Amino acid sequence: MTAIIALFGALIAAACAVGFVRPAVLRQIFDGLSDQTVWVSAVIARLAFGTLLLITADDLRFSYAMNLLGWIVIVAAVVILLLGPERIDRLVRWWLTLPDAVFRVSMAVAVAVGLFLVYVAT
Repeated sequence: MTAIIALFGALIAAACAVGFVRPAVLRQIFDGLSDQTVWVSAVIARLAFGTLLLITADDLRFSYAMNLLGWIVIVAAVVILLLGPERIDRLVRWWLTLPDAVFRVSMAVAVAVGLFLVYVAT
């Protein structure tokens, strides 16, 4: 199961590295998605990942922190669910319009989080 956490981390790091190097590519991907698709994907991905973190926390480095992160991710899924697709779409559209430098900072942080997940799982 920890291999799945490492895979999630690697996928996050890879996707966000693309966004860091070529912000336009990530923006195009999000522009092609409907607000309903983004919303449903955000909720399902967070519920799945948060649950997986809770299940595997004892097998990961920093197990207490990973358990806490699992709960935070699940709460985030519930908040996204309650906000609804229209509000989430507005937030995503705002994020996509940020200047490249700011967008790249958010991508760098996400790459670091992805690599941290790989570290805690290996």
